Amino acid sequence: MLLPAVIISILVILTIVVTIFLVKRSPNALKYSVKVWLTSVLISPIAIIIVWKAKDEYIFVSMIMGLILSFPGWLVFYLTTISVNKSTWTIFQKKSMLILIGILLITVTIYIPSPILVNSSSETINSILGYTSITILGIIVYKLENPEENHDKSIEPIN
Repeated sequence: MLLPAVIISILVILTIVVTIFLVKRSPNALKYSVKVWLTSVLISPIAIIIVWKAKDEYIFVSMIMGLILSFPGWLVFYLTTISVNKSTWTIFQKKSMLILIGILLITVTIYIPSPILVNSSSETINSILGYTSITILGIIVYKLENPEENHDKSIEPIN
């Protein structure tokens, strides 16, 4: 049981180190991806309890495990957000791609450890649906700023 904890700890530390180096590349993509990620991790367990009448202790365990297990998925989402946001797509196309990536990441994040953490396949499906719903809502609601909007307009180019 110690080996999975060590592996998860190493993944989290590596993710933090990589993230520190990437923050300067696109601070708005970082802010957007963190908002979507934290909304999903913190609100989804509450939604799952309300909709599927899950046990109350589900909230605390889901929030803690969600933060730990979804951290590598968040890094992938962050890198995807940088890449998608630099494209010439419309905002609808960008958010549609982020929704597809978000659904994939949530499914993988929940499905892989589910035999250990979840008691039944219906709990796995409920978790995927709950987290996916809130993530889609976050992707739609939060503003994804274009990279061009973020440049300091007070600095004029030298001609």
